[in-house]
Amino acid sequence: MINITKAKYYFRWYPSEWNAATSLWWYSKEANRMINYNNPNFFKDNQEQNLIPVPLIDITAIEKEFLTSIERSKDIDTISYENSDFDCSFKKYIDNNRMVNTWHQFEGKKLETIAISWCKENKIRYAI
Repeated sequence: MINITKAKYYFRWYPSEWNAATSLWWYSKEANRMINYNNPNFFKDNQEQNLIPVPLIDITAIEKEFLTSIERSKDIDTISYENSDFDCSFKKYIDNNRMVNTWHQFEGKKLETIAISWCKENKIRYAI
C-alpha cells in the first residue's frame, strides 16, 4: 500500500532544456516502494519487478494554475520575464507576497488528486 501523503511529491517535475521528459521515479508493486531511475543498478536490480513509471507533473504549470486560481494570472508574464527559471522566480514571488502556505496547500491538494488517480489507474492500493 502506498502512502499518498508521502508519495505525491515524487510526481513533481521541473522541465528544462537539460531535464528530458523521462520518468525519474518508478513504483514497484512487489517491493512496495519508489525506485530512483538514476540509480546505476536500476535495470540490473529491477529486471524481475513489475515497475510502473511515476508520471511527470510539470510543477511550473501547476504554479501558473495557482496564480490563475487566486486571480494573479497577470503576474505570470512578469515572473517569467524576471528569470528564465520560472520556478525560482515563482518561489520569490510567493515569499514576497506572503503566499507560501497558500501555495503549499494548493500544490499538495493538486498532487494528491493526481497521485490518487494514478493509483486507481494502476490498481495500486493507497492510503492518505
